[in-house]
Amino acid sequence: MRRTWILGLILIFLMSGCSTDKTSTESINDSEKPKVLKIIDYRLDNMSRQRTEYHYAEDGSLVIDSEIDHTTMKPGDIVYFIPPEFEEFKDNPNFKLADHYISRLIASEGDSVEIKEGVVYVNDKKLDGFYGAAAKYGLTEQEYIDKQKEIDPNFKLTQEDHDFFKQNMGKVEIPKEYIFVLGDHWGRSVDSRHLGPVPFKNIQGKVLGVTKEF
Repeated sequence: MRRTWILGLILIFLMSGCSTDKTSTESINDSEKPKVLKIIDYRLDNMSRQRTEYHYAEDGSLVIDSEIDHTTMKPGDIVYFIPPEFEEFKDNPNFKLADHYISRLIASEGDSVEIKEGVVYVNDKKLDGFYGAAAKYGLTEQEYIDKQKEIDPNFKLTQEDHDFFKQNMGKVEIPKEYIFVLGDHWGRSVDSRHLGPVPFKNIQGKVLGVTKEF
């Protein structure tokens, strides 16, 4: 009964760390190839956009298609992956990489990615979509300022926040069989800005949706 309920919700939520061993080989749609689904308890907020379908505390577990063909993935897809080895925070005793992360696919092999003053460029073109610019809880710099001024009319952006919204990253060329990913909430995300491109072999599946309605 629970399996039927979960798969029914996926139809509603088809869009765009810790895991369980629950899997299903039932098909979401009889016309589609059967999917191998996993139910994942994901306890990070790097995809938070104020109210988001990936907020574990309110929306339950993630539903992952673990049989996704890497060559069919497209920009905007949410992928579930093992982070590559990462040296930058090794000297920070308070930081520990999670076993898995989810992030949004931005670019694939053969593409280039650059961030200039908080704006993402893929192949030297500005990336369209809400995930194409630095955001804090789903808000761009001006939206964030406006929101804070609703609470405090005298609010002024700190230098730290200004630097966050104007961050830069030099051009990165994506090698064969790699992808570039970003979390939706840059300030809470460990992604390709830090890890570099993620190899296909680390991709564990594509996020199809969640197990609770919102």
